[in-house]
Amino acid sequence: MITKEARVWIEHIDKFERSYDARFKTVTDFGAKILGLIDHTFYQFCDTCLRVESFDEVYFAAISQDHERYCITMNTFQANLPSYLVLQQKRKPDSEQDESKDKAGKKVKSYKKIKTKKTSQSLDI
Repeated sequence: MITKEARVWIEHIDKFERSYDARFKTVTDFGAKILGLIDHTFYQFCDTCLRVESFDEVYFAAISQDHERYCITMNTFQANLPSYLVLQQKRKPDSEQDESKDKAGKKVKSYKKIKTKKTSQSLDI
C-alpha cells in the first residue's frame, strides 16, 4: 500500500509538473511541507497498525492523500513545516544573536555591558 501511494505521488508530480515548479519557486519550504505531510501520514498509518488487534481493524484510508494532491492542483494546499524543521529555524546563528529588532522592525545592534577593573562603573561597548 505504501509503495502504491508513493507511485501515485510520483505520477501526480509528473502530471502537474508546471504547478509543482511554480509552487517550488514561490514557496521556499514547499517541498519540506509535502515531505513532512507524507512522513506524518506514514507515522499515523504505522501507529494505527500497531494499535489494532486484528487485520480487519486497520484503517487503510489513513495512508491515502488524495485530498492533499487535489489541494495542490487547486492552489489551496495548506501544511505546516515538520516540527523538527521548525525547531531548527527558531535557532539563530551566533552572528545574528547580537542583533535585535526595535519597534519599527529595524535591526538594532545590541551592546554588552562590562565592568572596568579600575572602577565599578560599567561601559557600553
